[in-house]
Amino acid sequence: MKKILLVDDEQGFLKILDTALSKYFETYTATGVQEAIDILKQNAIDLICSDWI
Repeated sequence: MKKILLVDDEQGFLKILDTALSKYFETYTATGVQEAIDILKQNAIDLICSDWI
């Protein structure tokens, strides 16, 4: 299963994305840059979906 990292500081939107995509992909979520980096260090992520701030 492909792995997607979802990064967004808006927790509500992040949960919606996670719920929708976790049916088809293994999802990881992060609310900030450092959390995303930590996830990337530990997992081989296929796609990163991030908001633009």
